[in-house]
Order: sequence, then structure tokens, then C-alpha cells
Amino acid sequence: MELISTLLHTIIPFILVLTILVFVHEFGHFWVARKAGVKVEVFSIGFGKELFGFNDKHGTRWKFCLIPMGGYVKMFGDKNSASQTDEEFITNLSEEERKLAFPCKSLLKKAAIIVAGPAANYLFSALIFTAFFTIYGAPNAKPIITKVIENSPASKAGIEIGDVITEINGKKIERFNDISNIMNLSVGEEVNIEFRRNEELIKRKINPQTFATKDLLGNEIKTYKLGIMSDHVTLEPQNLFTASKLAIIECFDLSYMSLKAMGQIIMGTRSAKELGGPIKIAQYSAKSAEYGIQSLLWFMALLSVNLGLINLLPIPILDGGHLLIYLLEFCFGKKIASKAQDFGFQIGLILLIIMTIFVTFNDLSSLSFFAHKVPR
Repeated sequence: MELISTLLHTIIPFILVLTILVFVHEFGHFWVARKAGVKVEVFSIGFGKELFGFNDKHGTRWKFCLIPMGGYVKMFGDKNSASQTDEEFITNLSEEERKLAFPCKSLLKKAAIIVAGPAANYLFSALIFTAFFTIYGAPNAKPIITKVIENSPASKAGIEIGDVITEINGKKIERFNDISNIMNLSVGEEVNIEFRRNEELIKRKINPQTFATKDLLGNEIKTYKLGIMSDHVTLEPQNLFTASKLAIIECFDLSYMSLKAMGQIIMGTRSAKELGGPIKIAQYSAKSAEYGIQSLLWFMALLSVNLGLINLLPIPILDGGHLLIYLLEFCFGKKIASKAQDFGFQIGLILLIIMTIFVTFNDLSSLSFFAHKVPR
């Protein structure tokens, strides 16, 4: 019974979070496709066997499927859920039918339909962030140091209480949170820091110190810190305009940090073990739900930004792969051959499967799934 309770406690928030985010993403594709005059045949949440569904007045089949790991929108003229073109089907269409087919639309309209999915994820996140900043307030801690940890890199560099951090690695610091964001992306390299003491600007080079901390799930993670703190952190409610502006900045910062972290993993300067998959998402969903609806919504906003960003990567089978094809067609002035597209989609599918296996392995490793007792 305890195992069943634990599974339900984890699975239900996970399915809820994933269903909402997938719906938001696919609805972006669906809405713009309809506006562009494309007939949408299927709007699916999940893959595999259909559990239940209905047909709307436009002939679209809305359905929920057995495997809740994603979803798709299948448009008229598509060969499958990956939006590959059915060339033979297209050639036999009448003129009226061609007006409803996705492959027959202009490059601009097709690009707009494809980019609408990730854009919907970003918009969803921005709306949540805006609501939070309006209702609960945004962190407004000035970069004034109120504590320097003894024997820390900062103390050894001569940084003192009352100093104001103005710049790190050439990036202007406006809030104390900016320091945290930069250090979260640090892999231990030397930091160029500029701070103001009274009217004097001082520059130092500091080597961050390694700290072992724990994430929300209790897993130990390695971070790099300077050894400075501020107790000026306050939450100040914002008007709608300012909250919207801060929300857009938040989405941009999250995307930048994710891309930089990906680059560090590819270059080998950051551990690939930090990548998480469906199991870790399920765990974080459950843990966020434990802390309340605000925590769960914030987690959904973070996840939605990453979902939008990942889908924009120029990998065949993802939205970014389709956009890359359209860009090549625009540059060369002719359609990319179907065989070349099919080959690209196969490569993309293989990469996606490999990545899924890898992150799932990481998830299981973090659960000590592969641990075993060594016989004495």
C-alpha cells in the first residue's frame, strides 16, 4: 500500500504538469494552423492507444492516449505525427484540398505554425512569472554585501561588508540575484569581479570555492561560491507593466543559463549527470506539489521555458529541425528533397532515443537503482 501511495503521489502531479505543458505547446501549433487556414486532423495528448476523445465541428479529433509522454498535432497533408510530408498524397489533392494542406502553405506560414508551439510555452511561463511578480513581488536585493564568510575566496580577496558588487566577468550587476545566476553557471574558473567601496572602484580576480549542497530531492550537487551574502532580500509587488518586463527578462535569463549549461556539458566542463529525464521531472513535480500550488506553478513555468527552448534546437524531428529545413529552402530557393528530409528525421529520432535513454539512466543512477552489495 505504501508503494502504491508513493507512486500515486509522484505520478499524479507529473501527469498533471506534463499534460498542461504539452497542451500549451500543441495548442500554439493548433491555433496558428487554424488561423493560417490549415485543417488540423488530430490533436493528441500522449501517444499510443487512444483512451478517450471527441471530434469538434471542424473535424479535428481531440484525444488522450495511453502513454502521457508528449503529444502532437497532425495536420492535413502530414504523413505522421512528426509532420513529415506525404508527397504522394499531396500530388493527388484537388485545388480546394491543397488550400487546407499544411505542406502547401508558404514558408512564412509554415514557419509561423511551427514556432507557435515553443512561443506558447514561453508565453505561458511569462504569464505565470508576471502573476507572481504582481501578486507576491519580485526579489529586489541590491548587490550590497552584508556578510563575508571567514576564509572564503571573497575574504581572501579583501572584500568587506558594505562593498557593492558592480560587475562580474564584464556583466553589470544590478541585483544580488545576478551574482547567484552567474555563479550557478560557474565551473570553477577564475572570476573577474569589480566592486565599489565608498567612491572607489576596486577590481579583483577570485577563484570560487567548491561547496557541496543538496537539491530539492536531497541529491548532493557541487556548486561554486564566492562566500558573500546579503540580508537585503525583499519581495516588492510590481505593477503590471514592470512585472511583465521582469517576466520576459526571467524567461531570457533562464534560456541563456540553460544554453550555457548545455554548452558546458558538450565541452566537458560540466558533468552530464546534471541532465535529468522523466523520472526526475516526476520527482520534482511531486516535491513542488508538496509545497503548494505556488511552488508547483513556478516549477511549471521553469519547465515550460526549457520545453520551448529544447524544441527550438535545430535537431530534425523537433520544431527547430523543421525551421532549419525552411531556412535552407528559403536560402536555396527550392524544396529540400523528401529523401534528405526523411534521412534527417531518422537521425533526429535516433538522437532523441539516445538522449532519452541517457537521461533515464541518470535518473535511475540518482535513485541508486544500479547500486548493489559487494560480497565480502
